[in-house]
Amino acid sequence: MGRGITFFGACDFTCRIRDSVFRGRPSCRSITPERPAHQQLRRNCSWGNLQPPVAAPVVHAGNDAIVQIDDLEFGYETASTTGSRKELHVGRLDIIRGAPPAPAATMDARRAGCELRADVCVAGGGSGGLGAALAAARKGASVIVVERERLLGGTSTAGGVSNWEPGPGDAFAREIFERLSKTPKAVIMDKPTYDETLTRAGNGHIQFEPDKFHRVVTDMLRETGCCRVLLNTTFTEVTVNTRDRRVVELRATRPDSTVYSIRAGVFIDCTGSGFLCQAAGCDVMLGAESRDRFGEPAAPPAPVERLNAIELIYRIRPSKDPIRQDLPSGMEPRRGGGAWPQPSGGRFVNTCGGLAPGWLLMEKGWIGARKELERRVLSHWHWLQKEYYPRYEFDRFSPMLAVREAQRIVCEYVLTQIDLIEGIEKQTHDDIIAIADHPMDTHGAGGSLGKVSAPYGIPFRCLVPKGGWRNLLIACRGAGFSHIAASSCRLSRTMIALGHAAGSAAAQCAAVRCDVPDVDIGPIQRELGMPPEKRPAP
Repeated sequence: MGRGITFFGACDFTCRIRDSVFRGRPSCRSITPERPAHQQLRRNCSWGNLQPPVAAPVVHAGNDAIVQIDDLEFGYETASTTGSRKELHVGRLDIIRGAPPAPAATMDARRAGCELRADVCVAGGGSGGLGAALAAARKGASVIVVERERLLGGTSTAGGVSNWEPGPGDAFAREIFERLSKTPKAVIMDKPTYDETLTRAGNGHIQFEPDKFHRVVTDMLRETGCCRVLLNTTFTEVTVNTRDRRVVELRATRPDSTVYSIRAGVFIDCTGSGFLCQAAGCDVMLGAESRDRFGEPAAPPAPVERLNAIELIYRIRPSKDPIRQDLPSGMEPRRGGGAWPQPSGGRFVNTCGGLAPGWLLMEKGWIGARKELERRVLSHWHWLQKEYYPRYEFDRFSPMLAVREAQRIVCEYVLTQIDLIEGIEKQTHDDIIAIADHPMDTHGAGGSLGKVSAPYGIPFRCLVPKGGWRNLLIACRGAGFSHIAASSCRLSRTMIALGHAAGSAAAQCAAVRCDVPDVDIGPIQRELGMPPEKRPAP
C-alpha cells in the first residue's frame, strides 16, 4: 500500500470511469495509489515545511465510502474485465492552502446534480476567463464558465481594483472599453484617447464601475450564442485520467447545494491561483524562488516564503455630514496608497501594499485573512479620512480579496526576470502570444525591483501546464511565471490577452479535433497581432 494512506476495514467503493460507474469491495492491494500519497499531497498543496497527514478515516455515505486525506478524495478506476489498478484521480479544492471556501455538498446532492457538456470549460470568470470564453465562443465552440462571485471580472470587479493601469491590451480589452464608453457613468480615463493608455510611458489609467463592466462583458458573451455562465458557483473538485493525462470532469457547487458535473474537450484554469491545475496534480511554485532555480539576478540566494502584498479594496463616498472613523482597538494607523475616482461618484482605495504581505493568505486562509484585513482597512481609513478626505465617509468593502500573487503552476516554459530584461527584441521564442511592459513591483514584499526597459513577450508555453497534459491550459496570474516575472505580467489587460490565446487554442482543438500539444500557434499569433518575426517559420 502506498505510504500516507491508511484504509480501515473492508468497504464498498464507488468508482467512476468516463460514463460508467462501478461498485465493489476491492481489497487494499487492488487500490494501491499510483504514487505515494504524501508525495501527491505535497505536490498538489505546496506544504512547504508542514508535514502532510499520514492516515485518514473512511467516510461513509449510505452503502458507499470514499477514502479521504484531509478532504482530498481519491477515485479509483477498476476495469470490470481486467481488474487493472486505478487511473482516475479526484482532487479537491478544500486541501489547497489559500483557497476560498467551497460550499459544502452532500453525497446525495452530488448524485442529484446537473450534468453539463461543452467543448470548453473555463474555471474562473476573471480577466483571463473573459478572454478565454469570448475567444472560444466567438469561434463557435460551446463554452461553460464557472465563476464563484456574482460578477464577472474577478479582481477588476469583485476585487474592487476597477482600474486598468497603462500597458498593452488586445482587441477584447479595446471592445470592452468602447462599450463602456457608450454606457452612462461607466468609465473615465485620464488621457484623451484609449491608445495613449497602451504603454507604460503613456501613464494613462482607466477607471470603470464594476457592475457596469459586468453587464458589458455579460452582453458580449451572451451575443455569441455559445456561452453559458454559472455565477455564484464554486469549483470544488476535478477528475483526471492519469493514464491519458486528461481532465475528465470538473465539479462545481452553488450555495443551495446544486452540484454541476461538467465534461469538456478542453479545460482552461482561470482561477487566479491555478486551483484547477493544483487539484489535477500539476507541480506548483509558491513564494520567491532561489537564484539557482532560474538564474534571475534579483532572486534571493535561497527560497523565501514571500508573496506580493494582498489587498482588501474599499470604497468611500462624499458626505455632507460624514461619519468619523475611529481607530480600531489595538491598531496603529496605516498609511500610504491612493484613492481613485469612480465614474458614478466616490472613490476606491488601494493601499498599494500597505495592508499585509501576501503570505497572510497562506497562514490564515481566505476567511481568516479577510477578517484581519477588514480591521487593517479601518485603521487605514482612519488615517486617510483625517489627513486627506474629511468630507468623505466609508462606503463598503469589496466582496473579494485582491490577491496579487499566490500559487503559480509549473508550465512548459516559465517566464523569468531574464525575459523581462531582454525584452521582445532579444527574446528568441517563436510562440509569443502577448506583450507586457509593467514594472517588476512586489508591493509589500521587498520593494520594487525596477522598471523594464522595453516591452517583453509571453510565450504560449507559459499557458501549458508541464506534464504532458492533453486538454488543460491555464490563463491567469497563476500561469507559468516566476515570482519576479509574476510581479510584472499580472495586470488585467495582460490577463485578458492570455485568456484570448488560450480560448483560441481551445476552439481550435474543438474545430479540428486535436489536443493542446498539437495546436497550430501561428493563427493565434496573427489574431493577437504578434510581430511576424516572433511567429514559427512556415
